Amino acid sequence: MKNIIDTWNKDGYVNVPIFTKDEIDKVRTRGLELLNERDPNWRDNLPTGSEPYQNPHFQDDMFYEIIRKKEIVDIVKRLIQNDNPDLGDFDLQVSQTWMYFKPPGELGRDTHQNSFYVHCDWGKAINISIAIDDSDEENGCMFWYPGSHNDKISWPIDHDKFDLERQKTNPKSWTNERGKPCYIPSMYQNGVLVDKYPKVFTPTKSGSVTFVHSHVLHGSEENKSNHRWRIAYLIGYFVKGIYLHTDSKDGMRKNPIDV
Repeated sequence: MKNIIDTWNKDGYVNVPIFTKDEIDKVRTRGLELLNERDPNWRDNLPTGSEPYQNPHFQDDMFYEIIRKKEIVDIVKRLIQNDNPDLGDFDLQVSQTWMYFKPPGELGRDTHQNSFYVHCDWGKAINISIAIDDSDEENGCMFWYPGSHNDKISWPIDHDKFDLERQKTNPKSWTNERGKPCYIPSMYQNGVLVDKYPKVFTPTKSGSVTFVHSHVLHGSEENKSNHRWRIAYLIGYFVKGIYLHTDSKDGMRKNPIDV
């Protein structure tokens, strides 16, 4: 656990192998079934056809059981305790789950912080991304600005300064599909303005789980493969009782579930 916490403190994210191949194969199979049940003609309705599936745990107990998987919950709690040493005893809740598909050709997500969406206190919410497929730069793996969580600052771009051309690529039915973009912290070095943190791509293996700090800068690029998907199951954990922004289509943030 020490290595996990050390990496978390340094980078603001950490990847841990947790699931077996058989477990992941079941998640992939059921996830693709949900995609096809929602829209049998999804391939003809891109980009909205392959948009993430909201709250699959409402449809299948398998996804619900993953939320409570002991190995995951134990790590989430330890990381929150690490960030909040004076917190004392606390309970966890889940605000939402997503099945994220990202077939070949799908666009990535703008650099963002998860705190943009829920307006949470620093270090009191953690998202996880369970890798169903192997990922690398070809099929749009995640990138990070390691250490950016330690600034304890949110950097959202004002709505009137968004990249309007990039916004046009958002599926109309899900306006934040590409992430709420933000400024990248920068500083001058020898008279040149440079990013304060390096942009690092992190390939992941199927079955591994990436734990994501509420304030670390991250995103992804386009899936440039012609045949490889990058499926992931996402879960949002938070400390029960904290403030969460509830502007959510499904209303789950208003009615979260106990872990």
